[in-house]
Amino acid sequence: MKTKTAPKKSSKKTQETPTETIQTNKITYRLLLVDDDDGLRELLRMFLESIGHQVTSHSSAEDAKIALNDTTFDLIISDLCMGPLDGISLLNSVQELTTPPPFIIMSAYGDIPNAVEAMRNGAFHYLTKPFSNHELQLLITEALEHSSDIRETELLRKEVKANSFQGYVYKSPETAKLLDKIQRFARSNSSVFLTGESGTGKEVSARYLHKLSDRADKPFLAINCGAIPENLLESELFGHVKGSFTGASQNHEGLLSRANGGTVLFDEIGDLPLTLQVKLLRVLQERQIRPIGSSKEIPIDVRIISATHQDIQLMVTNNEFRQDLYYRLHVIPIHIPPLRDRREDIPLLAQVFLDNAATHLKNNIQGFTRAAMELLITRAWPGNIRELNNVVEYAAALVEGDWIDTDAIPAPLTATDNNGHLPPLVEAKAHFENNYLEHLMRVTEGN
Repeated sequence: MKTKTAPKKSSKKTQETPTETIQTNKITYRLLLVDDDDGLRELLRMFLESIGHQVTSHSSAEDAKIALNDTTFDLIISDLCMGPLDGISLLNSVQELTTPPPFIIMSAYGDIPNAVEAMRNGAFHYLTKPFSNHELQLLITEALEHSSDIRETELLRKEVKANSFQGYVYKSPETAKLLDKIQRFARSNSSVFLTGESGTGKEVSARYLHKLSDRADKPFLAINCGAIPENLLESELFGHVKGSFTGASQNHEGLLSRANGGTVLFDEIGDLPLTLQVKLLRVLQERQIRPIGSSKEIPIDVRIISATHQDIQLMVTNNEFRQDLYYRLHVIPIHIPPLRDRREDIPLLAQVFLDNAATHLKNNIQGFTRAAMELLITRAWPGNIRELNNVVEYAAALVEGDWIDTDAIPAPLTATDNNGHLPPLVEAKAHFENNYLEHLMRVTEGN
């Protein structure tokens, strides 16, 4: 969690000479240095230039304001007590700029309350004189990194707006190819078979297919074949008539009938029981359904989209899935690539998820530090987009400052158990959710 904390104090309290530098910068930044103490200002200028910065120095806030009209600076370092205009006056002028650079206040020990007040007015932090070159460089580095995080987040939000399309936020060529394939097949009435790991966004793709089709103004209904008990699934799909079984107190219109003219998504089709696979095959062949307890056939017109993370061909080989049904469903195959194969999408997705979480939590989280974003980009993401969303929500609930740093991002789940086996998705998800809720309860103190 990135907060504005003062760098660790050095035991040496006298101003160091320019020869006692720490490390030169790989990037040259343009700094504005303002102090009416000529000797100290010169020492600081020499030190800052020795570590690679381009420094403009002035002895008064008035001259500094003039310089701000002509030059864009990456960082401003100013003394607090100057005359006739002080550092606070200069800070106020800087805050009126379209993109104000970070502002570091230098103050004497007795001026600390005023320096703290300057932070409330927008200063990044303050240094109490005398300070070491080490302290100064650490604070400059932190301020420049913070400023870079702000700029990168602003650019990222612009990229999100420029690369958002029909529920997709993407930048990778893989996602662009996926969308192109969906657009080409959308107007067909043929069955579509979506494959991909859990959490890759198969339902989002199904909804996009429906939205682009000629059925867009008709219902889109989704059913998770593994989430409904087998004894209820038939009634949910085909409907039933009153009195057809115990508890059937009234007629019930099935999913396929309600979606007439539109699209039905069979999510996790591999979990559909074999007994219902036979009945679904009949529906696809005859385009008719018969509610439980009824002798009347009802014609239907629906487009079927199936989705699974399982190896259906292997299930067919093992007689766990009907081959004839597979051929009926597997007319237009579309594979949804895992998140690790489209890493360019991660920064955009992460920022969208963070902004959504910040709105929900009613806090002021701005974005990710560069280190945190690099951690997200390089992670394996076995749970794909769903896992990324969960991790971002977790970090947003945990963080106390405005920025998410690496320490707010939970470590990934152990990839294998003690026997070297990959844990089931339900178990892995439960493990993550338990940890998430435990941390959330600690953060909110049980409220």
